[in-house]
Amino acid sequence: PLHTSGAQALRPHDPRRGGQAVTFPGVSVILSVKNGEAYLDQAVASVFRQTFTNFELIAVDDGSTDRTPEILASFSDPRLMVITQLNAGLTVALNRAIARSRGELIARMDADDVALPERLARQVAFLDAHPQVGLLGTGSEEITLSGEVIATVVPPATDTEIRRVLIRRNPFVHSSIMIRREVIERAGGYDERLPVAQDYEFWMRVAALTRLANLPEPLVRR
Repeated sequence: PLHTSGAQALRPHDPRRGGQAVTFPGVSVILSVKNGEAYLDQAVASVFRQTFTNFELIAVDDGSTDRTPEILASFSDPRLMVITQLNAGLTVALNRAIARSRGELIARMDADDVALPERLARQVAFLDAHPQVGLLGTGSEEITLSGEVIATVVPPATDTEIRRVLIRRNPFVHSSIMIRREVIERAGGYDERLPVAQDYEFWMRVAALTRLANLPEPLVRR
């Protein structure tokens, strides 16, 4: 099994003023954004408000033409790495972020979602306790522009339940998943021939290599 650092509970800080640099991050959070000025600020801030602090955030600016570069530059936290590329699409951006990452665990984040403060801590704790699980998602809340919760997505939780669903539909909220680097390397990463549904196809390959799980409680807001 892979070993990860335990959650570190520090006092809350201003996400713009920066946190502590990490030499060996336990988790690499990867985020791809193109013209995400509407919600990017909230998404990035939610990562820096995590109770688990031993992480790096790798944001790939996939050819944005709006204020996305300015928003990313407004965060001084040393755990943030920004990669700028010509528009190549989500799949290529994710693989590029993974290639630059250093954590033994890789967590996805979308530029228009919000991670609840305990998200990373809860997922790291579960994976530490269940070394046989290589891919872990969570439930999610669907919210309005004003932040009102209008629906809760409760995914199948166990490996058996997930596999029953997997043949019919995607049982994971992509922006909630955490996956072991070892599994990504064995599976070969996202298929860059697929501009959409790259996550669903990836889960199919991952399912042949490891056990799967979801934390049913909502730990991301979409």
